[in-house]
Amino acid sequence: MADIITPQKNYATGIRLVIFDMVTFTVDAVPQSRPNSSKDSAMRRVAVVNGAPEPVSQRYVTADGTAFAEHELGRAREIGDGTLVLLDADTVTAAKVGDLEANEFTVSIHPVDQVERACRPAGGGYRLRAPRKATAKERELYATIRAAIAAAPDKAFVGSLRLRSSRAFYRLVVWNDQLLLQELTHPADLAEVDVIDVAPDEALANMATTLVASSTTDFDPDACYHDVAAAFDKAIGQVPATAKASTPTLTVVSDPAAAMFELALAAKTDAA
Repeated sequence: MADIITPQKNYATGIRLVIFDMVTFTVDAVPQSRPNSSKDSAMRRVAVVNGAPEPVSQRYVTADGTAFAEHELGRAREIGDGTLVLLDADTVTAAKVGDLEANEFTVSIHPVDQVERACRPAGGGYRLRAPRKATAKERELYATIRAAIAAAPDKAFVGSLRLRSSRAFYRLVVWNDQLLLQELTHPADLAEVDVIDVAPDEALANMATTLVASSTTDFDPDACYHDVAAAFDKAIGQVPATAKASTPTLTVVSDPAAAMFELALAAKTDAA
């Protein structure tokens, strides 16, 4: 089967991926989200004049009333006594990325449970694909690394990557037969977690296990997607919204948890 390459543009090209300390190959990075997806919910700030929107331009005003446009602004860091220290663009970039080499991702491998316990997915990420002019051997190496990662679900392949002027921590995974960099929130940036010390009800836990099996259905992505752009179009067109379903009333019983599980099991049994 021939490759089907999407027209989505690369965010970065020529990324050097280093794995097993000495195996290297080159990939291009494509954002995992579709282009302009953030624009679906974009709004413009406007002035309301006689009930109608009027475009405005944003200005920044100093204490003495002098106004500046955004492109005229610089960057400064506030220190302890409130003093602002002006920083140039190169200094800002250096502070953000450290000494990390641009476009180089060095993979370290760890037990997956350790990484998943310490880190959380951050939401961002990139699909990695072989360059368009990659040789047959380079494409074969991509497929080999992909297969090695897919065959090791008990391992996590992680590393830091600098793209342009930003740096992030990623996990290299296989998704839809492609290599994917999934951004992670580093433990240093996570809020402190609660300590929960409570044991489950053994009987209810067994019922829950049964319910998990009987409640499993095929995943329909459309069932949990909200089309914001369509909703805005509908609102602008003043199309009446669908009435919200009423919330059912629950009867209070002596053991609400047990009652809910029993009702759920009974419903699954009847359906079977």
